[in-house]
Amino acid sequence: MKKFLIILCFLAVFSPLLSAQNSRLMPLDIYLIIDNSAAFRQTGNDALQWLITSFIDPVLLEGDSIHVWAAGDRAENIFSGTMSTAIAIGDFQEKVNLRNIILALDAGGRLADFSGALAGISALQRQNPANQDRLVVTLLLTSSASGLEPLLSGDSQHLLRWSRTLHYEGWQILVVAPNLGSVVQEAARSYMNSRR
Repeated sequence: MKKFLIILCFLAVFSPLLSAQNSRLMPLDIYLIIDNSAAFRQTGNDALQWLITSFIDPVLLEGDSIHVWAAGDRAENIFSGTMSTAIAIGDFQEKVNLRNIILALDAGGRLADFSGALAGISALQRQNPANQDRLVVTLLLTSSASGLEPLLSGDSQHLLRWSRTLHYEGWQILVVAPNLGSVVQEAARSYMNSRR
């Protein structure tokens, strides 16, 4: 039942962007933050396997970019790349590299530095501003919501407007699409203009 709800959630977010040829009308810029604290060690393998089989493999397409941060005692950008080197239908060398890096993570930090990871992502986004032709999605994969509390207060509260939390036994993922509001408004405007 949980798997069905997760698939339904992702389809609700991404299905308007998919077409019949396994391509999207709008490429993704994904910022992934993975809890790299000792608390994540117990359930981390299940979470990472889910991430690969339910998100990375089926969702990432040619032209999508992904930036992965490990949030341990300090945040570290462990992967940045754009899906471009096809090695098989629907698979890219960058996906293979990403899978290997994610599976090699060794959670052992005392804390998960989500604030540092978000600060790094913000700096990266200021250097390379997203344009309206791309959908920006941030995923935070964690063992506990307690590490997210400082993030979701104050300046980061706006993230909750376009977010969804998926809970599993021992871990959870927060999916945030910070610029989704402008995408929805533009889609509504286009639809209304097409009806005239």
